[in-house]
Amino acid sequence: MKLYEFPSGDTVHKYKKSIVISFKGKRNVLSTGPNNGGFTTDLAAVFNNDANPGDGMEVKLRADTYREHMDILAKEDLGLDPSSCSGLMTVASMDNSAISTLFSLEPQTIGTIWEFPPVSKPLFINTFRKRSDICVNLIRKL
Repeated sequence: MKLYEFPSGDTVHKYKKSIVISFKGKRNVLSTGPNNGGFTTDLAAVFNNDANPGDGMEVKLRADTYREHMDILAKEDLGLDPSSCSGLMTVASMDNSAISTLFSLEPQTIGTIWEFPPVSKPLFINTFRKRSDICVNLIRKL
């Protein structure tokens, strides 16, 4: 399901318990993801995956390492090229997400996406657990 399209043409979609941002062009991306994390300019997408199997249940990886698990998830579940995306796994539900556009450098609302004025325009992807615990997951600069 398409959630949002930025003026740049970048799109935000939610599917398979994930939120995916696909980039229309080159972007400066700073990610803490195990796959292609760090600072880069050659990613096609970033994603945040809800890996919560249910209350009290253990999260099971589909590979021996977190990085390999995220590559499998990107390719098999999300249809992304693992070599050109970065993602994170969280137990925060993607159903508890929101998109908010702000006109201040200080976040004024709780939500998944905060957009800032064109001076620097960092984009913070946040998801929240039921009790408003914050998980800062992905950052990119437009």
